[in-house]
Amino acid sequence: MENLIQKADFLRNQYIKVLSGLSADAPRKWGKMNVQQMIEHMSEYVRIASGKVTLPSVTPEEHLPRVQAFLESEKPFRENTPNSLMGDDPTPVKHATIKEAINELQAEIDYFFAVHEQE
Repeated sequence: MENLIQKADFLRNQYIKVLSGLSADAPRKWGKMNVQQMIEHMSEYVRIASGKVTLPSVTPEEHLPRVQAFLESEKPFRENTPNSLMGDDPTPVKHATIKEAINELQAEIDYFFAVHEQE
């Protein structure tokens, strides 16, 4: 549980600061997304985690316990792990600037914690 508390603290208090320090032309170290696409992608998945957006499950029901165990583990994703909910190419950016994308992500993170604190 302590690790979960540390991760929540990082997400709540440090993540945006780290992202704000990235330059728009930072080289990709993993996958095809540029900095802004990655930030906007994170916003979308925080929306899913908060329940604001729902998607149909693409994981067969018999695999759900194994997938859940992996997601709760410390095992890293392999680089370029395919996501069946995404195409082969990154989604075009929707915000004019990285700052706007970061502001949206901050709002989604705040909403996520507000939702889960009510549980």
